[in-house]
Amino acid sequence: MKKKITVLFFFIFSINFVISCSVGPNNNAEKGNSTKTINSFKVATILPGKLKNDGWSQGGYAGLLAIQKEFGATISYQDNIDVSGGKSTQFLDKKLQEYGASGYDFIIGHDGGELIKPLEKAAKQFPRTKFAAVGGYAGNNINFGAISFDTSEAGYLAGAIAAISSKTHKIALINGPKNPDTRDFTQSTVKGIKSINSSIEIFTEWTGDFRDGEKAKASATKTIKLGADILVLNSSYFAEVLIPLAKSAHIKAITLFNDQYDANPSTVITSLVVKYPQIYIQGATLVKQGRWEGKQYRFGLKEGVIEIAPFRGHLTPDQEEKVNLLKQNIILGKINVSS
Repeated sequence: MKKKITVLFFFIFSINFVISCSVGPNNNAEKGNSTKTINSFKVATILPGKLKNDGWSQGGYAGLLAIQKEFGATISYQDNIDVSGGKSTQFLDKKLQEYGASGYDFIIGHDGGELIKPLEKAAKQFPRTKFAAVGGYAGNNINFGAISFDTSEAGYLAGAIAAISSKTHKIALINGPKNPDTRDFTQSTVKGIKSINSSIEIFTEWTGDFRDGEKAKASATKTIKLGADILVLNSSYFAEVLIPLAKSAHIKAITLFNDQYDANPSTVITSLVVKYPQIYIQGATLVKQGRWEGKQYRFGLKEGVIEIAPFRGHLTPDQEEKVNLLKQNIILGKINVSS
């Protein structure tokens, strides 16, 4: 009898041990390591900045966590990647090879510029793996493409709102470097402004760097002296410097990517909020369904990727209604927002 009880106890203990090891206690991705799940779908992302203090990279990490939650995927990430050359590039190449050799299904580079070449190289080495850059990239039409928000929709709406809000009829567009996305956003912003008032004067500034606040401040100061009363910021990094500047000059600002209202409620009219978790889920869905074609994929209002933050009293009810009508017409395809 004692022998039977001992055997039964050992059998139950063994089952519980196997179950606990299979499920695992941790659902958060670790740097350079994957989470333990029972799903065979494996996704990794490369983040250019340090996750702790880089808002752009945090957006990519949020997207990765969204994929994990949506699909129960095994996920991994590597942050703080400098691809300026030398050992940093070698490290990135090695990391991409590790992911490819480990059977990852989808590898995302949270950058549409400097990560392109390393991703192109890895995509050739691992043709069965799907790769994506976040931003403007045409793709190889095989396994490497790009996922991004619809810059034309965001730009058009930002321009229309700026034109509706401007009292001096002078608006400044403060940009970072010139690339396909920033050019498209800016051209569509101009189109949105002109759709409301074709006589508005537009000052377009290019700083050459998304993170150079001093250059952005110098550009904005110049346009303010010329009479601009609305600043449209095409970089979340500019907000820290330019929102206080706008406040001191008693003018307004419209921001992109994150809702910056709390930075200064009296200054920020609204923000065109980009939901990177939704962008990541849209891309992963294409991969899961076997529909990834290695091209540029853009998602916008219809997919819930772009949202207009609340105006919180900066527009009149009639003005808000006008913006909402523009939004609906864009979704319905009644307005051509492209430049």
